[in-house]
Amino acid sequence: MNRGQGWGAGLEARFRPGLYWGAEFLAESVRLCAFGEKDGKPSLMHTFAGTYAEADAFAVRHGLAYEGLQAGVSHLPFKIEPVEPIPEGGEEDLLPQLERVKPQGLSVDALDAHAFDSGEDRLLMLSREEALRAFLEKQPPSLGALWELTAAPVALLPFLDRARALGHWAALLCEAEYSHLIYFRGTSLIAYAKPFAGWDAAGRDANAFRTEMKKALVYHFGSRFPGLALESIQIWRDGPQGEIAAALKGLGIPQFQPDWGPLATVPEAFRVAGALAWQGSQGLESLASFTVPAPVTAVSRRVWRRRAGKCARAGSLALAGAAIGVALLVLSAFALRWTASAKARTWSGELRRWDAFQQRKAEVDAQLEGMKELLARRTSAYAAMQRIAGLLPPELWLENWEMESGTGRTFTHKLEGYSLAEARVPQFLANLEKSGRLGSVKLKSTERVAGESVEEKTHIQANKKDLIRFQIGAGE
Repeated sequence: MNRGQGWGAGLEARFRPGLYWGAEFLAESVRLCAFGEKDGKPSLMHTFAGTYAEADAFAVRHGLAYEGLQAGVSHLPFKIEPVEPIPEGGEEDLLPQLERVKPQGLSVDALDAHAFDSGEDRLLMLSREEALRAFLEKQPPSLGALWELTAAPVALLPFLDRARALGHWAALLCEAEYSHLIYFRGTSLIAYAKPFAGWDAAGRDANAFRTEMKKALVYHFGSRFPGLALESIQIWRDGPQGEIAAALKGLGIPQFQPDWGPLATVPEAFRVAGALAWQGSQGLESLASFTVPAPVTAVSRRVWRRRAGKCARAGSLALAGAAIGVALLVLSAFALRWTASAKARTWSGELRRWDAFQQRKAEVDAQLEGMKELLARRTSAYAAMQRIAGLLPPELWLENWEMESGTGRTFTHKLEGYSLAEARVPQFLANLEKSGRLGSVKLKSTERVAGESVEEKTHIQANKKDLIRFQIGAGE
């Protein structure tokens, strides 16, 4: 995260996010984790676990809606399946793969599916779209500003301990009531299952839990891969008292601990959230993400910070040079004034140089005032962008946002975007008018984009749903 040295680099660093947040969503609770910079290195800064209401209050205090979350989800039904690699020189056709691995009774159109690479393997992550949509719609703004949303086990795949991954083995990522069970051959993921037995069951009756897990680790694996047996187990997340590892010792399958690398300092319960936060701090994306709307406020703030940081780095050097130049000119001015007063009659040439200095000093002062005005306009523009972004209703997003400055610190906005529902457009207009900060709000045009052409025109995978395209003009 250390991107340079010196005063200019230090100013630029002030405009970068101080913390990068990761989250893991469960049915009744949320785990949050933040990575920041300490001594020039990414370090664990915050962890939090609580109910959704408690997590919302925590997120509001820390401004997570303005930063955005790299997130994983643990409780929604999802599948992870290996698929065939892309043919060399050809194009990938996921439809046959989806037809093969989709749950029985569901159509392909009812699924949110994404292919991704893990090492040399090609995998498919899919979930029911209606379940995913219901989950996203109920999130408050503080928790719903998601850069990405992936399946909990997928978040940990980049940290797979490949040096010790030999033969056929399994990894368990456990919760109180269920477990994620991932089967591997070497470093290749070959199957995924979700037994509904977790550390609660292991704590109540270790023998019953061991019997239940034996079905998955021995019988199910043996029936799916005849003639093979698991050679070892990694426990990626155990129970609070180590219930899972203790219960599984009776199976006689060797257990070994992975080397989590940069996540070694993250408590076991927060490892999924920590993995996503760490990747965000490194500017990396998760392996695969379900379809989530872009966090408009966080995106605009990140863009503003990036541009302001570059401006600060370049501007700091210019300001430093100008300040040194002005200081030297002022010192020279005092010397020239004293000499000119003593020998004004004979040194008319020096007096002319003094006049030139005064003119140059006035030009430098004007340039400094212009830079101050530029920084003030950037601050006002960013505040205006935040206000409008906060007025966006659900199911409506902006594709293009043009802003022109007028006299004083006023701005004219041209907003273009899409909505899943026609009623959201007048709702957005009403929100803009009620804000009290905009002098004129006009709907310039609306257009229904047929579902068949949505992806072609907008590059948005909307499952063939019609969209409403709109243009709005506003001034302040």
